[in-house]
Amino acid sequence: MARHAPLWTQGATYPASYDRDLPGALWPTARCDGAGAGPGASGGMSIDVQPGRVAVPTSNNTGSALCRWDGPETLTLTPSPPAGSNRIDRVVCQLRAADIDGGTDPGSFVVSAIDGAIATSPAVPVAPATPANAVALWDVYVGGGVATLVPANFTSQRPSSLVVPAPVTLPPSLLMGVQDHTRGSIAAGTSNGPTRVLPTPTVPSLCMLLLGGQQGFGAAATTANYGLVRADNQQEIFRSGAFQAAAATTTPLPSRFVMVNLAAGQSLGLYINVTTSGSNNYFNPYVGYIIAPT
Repeated sequence: MARHAPLWTQGATYPASYDRDLPGALWPTARCDGAGAGPGASGGMSIDVQPGRVAVPTSNNTGSALCRWDGPETLTLTPSPPAGSNRIDRVVCQLRAADIDGGTDPGSFVVSAIDGAIATSPAVPVAPATPANAVALWDVYVGGGVATLVPANFTSQRPSSLVVPAPVTLPPSLLMGVQDHTRGSIAAGTSNGPTRVLPTPTVPSLCMLLLGGQQGFGAAATTANYGLVRADNQQEIFRSGAFQAAAATTTPLPSRFVMVNLAAGQSLGLYINVTTSGSNNYFNPYVGYIIAPT
């Protein structure tokens, strides 16, 4: 186990890889701001890459390095292939440092173009791979026998912005789920319920409910309704309205979406009311719910 020196403390001495922990924590994947590109001001096969900042993750897992340039980087592509062929070159931002790539560079980066493989028409050219310790910025299509480039030749490969998104946290006590209840042998003219069907929130909450299910009937046609009440005081929140179905059938319950505010400690109950027909009726309602603190 090694205890690394804390960053930016007076008198501390540590390798550059320790410093890369911070940008690596902010940008563990490649990111980019700016670095627009297009045909170079000098014409021909030149391109200008505008000022930008690129976070480049290192291949040796020592964090990320932030590369920044404040003026245009002008590159000159290899002359175009013969007529009847084409290629795609890739523009990259690549780190150079001895502790990253094992080279002799004391620590810098380059914005450079990598030649793509030449394809003979009608074959579609393929962009070259992005090397280690580099981030792809642009792909540039180079047609056969051309002497200059146009904006339509450029396709951005830049990753998303360096802006660090705010952390996303779910509200405390957010509850989600489905409750399934079976009520059977409900005789005509009687009710079944209410039965608590949702968890009881511990703080004031908004409940969003999707109600539905199935109903089955005995030997006679049945008229019934179902609804929700506050389980603590029987206050009615929702009633489906009367629905009827033929004897010895199974049909869906009317579906409803309901929203209701509950105080801490309040809960909801489900009731079913059979108004006509005999016994042996069953109801299998479900309640999908989200309970979000307000």
